[in-house]
Amino acid sequence: MPKHVHIDFDTIFALLENGVRRADVFMGLGLNASEHQPAISHVLAHQGPKIELVKEELTVDEREVVGVEFGKWIKAAGLRELLETFQLFLTRVYHALYVVHGIKGPLTDKALIAPNRFERLGLSDQATELQKLVDVSDEQLEILQSLNQARNCYAHRRGLVGTKDVDPVTGIFSLKWLTLIIEAVEPDGNVVSGEALFGYHFTEGAVMRVRVGLGVSQFHAGEELVIAKSDLKQICLCVRSIGATIWQAAFDASIAAGVQLAPKATPEIEASLPHGQDDDIATTTVTG
Repeated sequence: MPKHVHIDFDTIFALLENGVRRADVFMGLGLNASEHQPAISHVLAHQGPKIELVKEELTVDEREVVGVEFGKWIKAAGLRELLETFQLFLTRVYHALYVVHGIKGPLTDKALIAPNRFERLGLSDQATELQKLVDVSDEQLEILQSLNQARNCYAHRRGLVGTKDVDPVTGIFSLKWLTLIIEAVEPDGNVVSGEALFGYHFTEGAVMRVRVGLGVSQFHAGEELVIAKSDLKQICLCVRSIGATIWQAAFDASIAAGVQLAPKATPEIEASLPHGQDDDIATTTVTG
């Protein structure tokens, strides 16, 4: 291996950020279009030879069905964009650490596979392999596995939960993600959160705080996998957050191994959501 290798950690993280933003924007455009009233035209092209694969005039019921199915298609495409980008990001992180391990290491006493083999692994196996080099928590693994399974439901089963998706013991598929929880704590310790905050009168004032929690939606086999747009937004942020913690761990491990920073040092990127669901990330006091 060469003695001098340049690793651009900024570019590695930018890859993840761009993928998250693309998924967020395109899901927003697509899902809003699927719900738009009056319905947006479904005709692919009015110019050129008249090719009629589907009728141009739909009934109200048919338009509704098309909108619903289009929404599922958008979710499938958005989750694919999000998770395939995340896999590419993990591959770049692993490749960087593999190089550091070979030049400055060892970073681990465990056997490492070559980057080209890592690239061919599925998402869960990639995260497991990366655990040999940096910390990937069991909670993060469960979240990534559930998101990948949700993508499969949309991509292969038109949004329906299959028997292979559910836990063989409970018969339930649990979709998990990190979510921001806004709540108010009154002087007597009473906690008001979620929809209960709207219209609530704090006579003695309260401390408002935002913390990270675990969002969970559960489904049985045969049920439709329904993910609200607000939850998809949180899922995009969740994937960025998990990626940020992995990126920071890889960066720190490289510096600890003796990798030297270039004159323009890579800035530390703080995760949008800290690890651990009970961490407070912002607090402020309000009065009644």
